[in-house]
Amino acid sequence: MKTDFAKGAAWAIVPERFDELVRQYSETSINDKLAEQIVTIGKYDDERVIYTVSDDGIATIPIHGPLAKNTDFIDRILLGIKDYADIQKALAQVVDDQRVNGIVLDIDSPGGTVNGADETAEMIFNARGQKPIVAFSSGMMASAAYMVGSAADKIVVGKNAELGSIGVLMIHTDYSKAMEKVGVKRTYLKAGKFKALGNPAEPLSDEAREVFQAELNHIYANFIDTVALNRDVESEKVRADMADGRIFIGNQAVGAGLADEVGNLQTALGYASGEEILARRQDEMKIETYEQLKAAAPEILKAAEDTARADGAKSVDVDKAKKEAADGAGALIIGLAKVHLGEEIGAKFEALITSGVSVDQYKAMKSAIGEPPAAPAAATEEAARLAALEALKTSGAQNPGAGDPPTGAKDYMVLVEEYRAQHKCSKTDAMMAVNRLNPQARQDFINKNNPGLTVAK
Repeated sequence: MKTDFAKGAAWAIVPERFDELVRQYSETSINDKLAEQIVTIGKYDDERVIYTVSDDGIATIPIHGPLAKNTDFIDRILLGIKDYADIQKALAQVVDDQRVNGIVLDIDSPGGTVNGADETAEMIFNARGQKPIVAFSSGMMASAAYMVGSAADKIVVGKNAELGSIGVLMIHTDYSKAMEKVGVKRTYLKAGKFKALGNPAEPLSDEAREVFQAELNHIYANFIDTVALNRDVESEKVRADMADGRIFIGNQAVGAGLADEVGNLQTALGYASGEEILARRQDEMKIETYEQLKAAAPEILKAAEDTARADGAKSVDVDKAKKEAADGAGALIIGLAKVHLGEEIGAKFEALITSGVSVDQYKAMKSAIGEPPAAPAAATEEAARLAALEALKTSGAQNPGAGDPPTGAKDYMVLVEEYRAQHKCSKTDAMMAVNRLNPQARQDFINKNNPGLTVAK
């Protein structure tokens, strides 16, 4: 079995459930009949359902049982372990599934291995804003399972649901006395100071304890930072009020900041299908600055600026701006959209855009329309150019007609879209690739949108 209980792997799980897993693991014996059943079930294992979609377009991803990475079907059948890869696969599919309008993570889990939990949580966090994501538990959402659930937009829990147990543990078993009684002595030959540190054939030394405790402290700090980022609170609050290893029940979890509301599955489904989460995410992603506009539609902005530059414009007096940044950004998008798409098509989106457009909404609009229509006549071009320039003025753009736009490191969402276009992949896959290839861009993006938070590495 691939799940390793014996070699000091770090677990984020309710301790008594871990002990139960160890007992099941050690007591299970596979006879011929059970082996035959396992083989039969294994043939269909890869076809198991990893999410369901209701008639009203809400996808439910079940996250039940202990969690681990790189399990096989024996782990899943004998120990009831859920593989993080199944959660990640389901999330990627529902984000791209056109039938799906919202996502519910139905969680009943005591936690599991630390390895796999962090990347699953990061994937959920990065999917925010594409579709509403709600975590729900009427049973247990503890330890590593809480790390995963905390990445959702909203957390709804039953009145008797158990949340928390934030912490990490490592188990060392000393078999030296038992081996001595049966006349067995095991000797480890090693090269490297810490090789075979904490092996089960000898008592745990002070040196081994110190090394393992340092590892746990590091993982625990990362756990705290991840929850702080996901729940939009300070790391100090998580450490003081949420992450001392306790279990919080129902309203206690809400009071501690671990959950948002006590409710039932229908409550969670309602949030996943409603406008509240999307409206909040849209407000967070509104285009209010020149840099955000560059990230949303760099090619349209460049075309408008090139037009203005060709006419010999030298500078723009930003002191004459008459509107607030948000209104100016909306006017800018309308002006640029009409230049790119034409007055008739652009007008159809004006009602939506003036209410506050997000980056993803604009990209979706552009994708739906396709390529821009043929260039308008000279008179229309002149009018469109003036409208675009006026919109740029209103937005407060710095000298849009007097040189190239400000330079510097590319925005995170620009890198995502470039990768997606180049590799013809989903947005989720593009985000994961950019996170791996350019982690600094992701950190800068999160820090900019969540000032004061510490980003988990």
